[in-house]
Amino acid sequence: MKKSSVKYLGVAAAALLAVAPLAAPALSATTEPAQVQAATTTGLPQFVFDTSTPVKSGTTGYTSIGNNAYQEVKASSDIYLGSNPTLTSLDLGSGAAPYLSVKGAFYNVDTNQNGNGQFFVPVTKYWEKAYSVSGSIQSKADNPIVTVYDSYENNLKEGNATLGKIRDLLHNGSITVKAAYQNPAKTETYFAFTYNGATYFVQYDDSEITFAQGANVSDVAGTATTNQDDTATYTDAKLAYNTGALVRDKGTKLSVTKVAKDSNGNATAYFVEDKSANGNAAGKWVSAGDVTFSATTPAKVTTKSLPAGTVLYSKDAATIYSDAATSKDSGKKLATDVTEWRAFEEALNDNGDVVAYRLGTNQWVKASDLAAQKDKDGVFATAKGTTLYTSDGDKAGSVQADGVYSVYAERHINGKQALKLGTDSQWVYAENGSYYPA
Repeated sequence: MKKSSVKYLGVAAAALLAVAPLAAPALSATTEPAQVQAATTTGLPQFVFDTSTPVKSGTTGYTSIGNNAYQEVKASSDIYLGSNPTLTSLDLGSGAAPYLSVKGAFYNVDTNQNGNGQFFVPVTKYWEKAYSVSGSIQSKADNPIVTVYDSYENNLKEGNATLGKIRDLLHNGSITVKAAYQNPAKTETYFAFTYNGATYFVQYDDSEITFAQGANVSDVAGTATTNQDDTATYTDAKLAYNTGALVRDKGTKLSVTKVAKDSNGNATAYFVEDKSANGNAAGKWVSAGDVTFSATTPAKVTTKSLPAGTVLYSKDAATIYSDAATSKDSGKKLATDVTEWRAFEEALNDNGDVVAYRLGTNQWVKASDLAAQKDKDGVFATAKGTTLYTSDGDKAGSVQADGVYSVYAERHINGKQALKLGTDSQWVYAENGSYYPA
């Protein structure tokens, strides 16, 4: 350990520093991702992949070296992913792709150097959600023995009670599928459905099953008000399966997010948003004939591009919306293990206030759920003459003496990661020194 003087731009104090400086953390994506990085879903997952096989020693992966750069490294020992490894999306120059983020992994940087920390390993075997679908599948009479999967390439074994019940439903054509998944080469398609709260998959093969398109379902934003007492609810858009749960009172207002229409374009059912305020109807369908629908008029907003390199910070699993007015919940949320996000556009209301930011393709997050900076502690060693900046990016003088200064916050200024060493006019670029965490 070495002893240095810690300064608050003129106020000195003593502190012990780590033996070697650690690079200030950098973003985990280098270009605009197709999906907001590390976003989580509240419904079906975007990727289904094998978690039982460890990453073998020698497997090529990547580690962040700061300033949005990555270094190719190799695992120095087998890495077991555990039951729920973190999935993220990186673009290392050839387009966004899924990677597993492993913390505390050991790796070889080269023949003379080792390291440990976060290790990003590419996912090569997975199914990706290709599109949402509503329809029924049925096993063909001459081949009722259909393979059913509960995860990536892991099928339910013969004798499993759940397998028998699902096959009975398949034989009767009573399985409603919600999405189609495909392998990376898009040569295989798997239909996803739920049974007793769990998700299962069957491979679409004309020789084994038939598929019948269901209701035409699209997004909608509005309120459905019940027309009578004891309004029935259903599990599916075709209203084939009554849940038995009733909306007791006439005049109950339900927020709805999807509408099913017949071939003539007439509404036949509405999907009730899955939140507690909707009571027994949450997450279920109601017949269009049992309710009166009133559309929600999205707030009028205008959008404006942000400077390249704009970064914002999150604290919680904020909701991701598919529109700038944040009126259409995408069903996804920001990951909680990632706090830094690229931002590409802002949405402003009629008063000129920023109400949302676009973090990816059709992925907007409310401005109230994001911040331009985050608190940070530790110290920063830098040299006399290092340029100081205001939080708006204007030059504001320079550091007056070599030293180690207390750090109070982090933000990105002029597209670069910056650390606050004092007032809001005393920011320095993280690249102009060495950061030591507390």
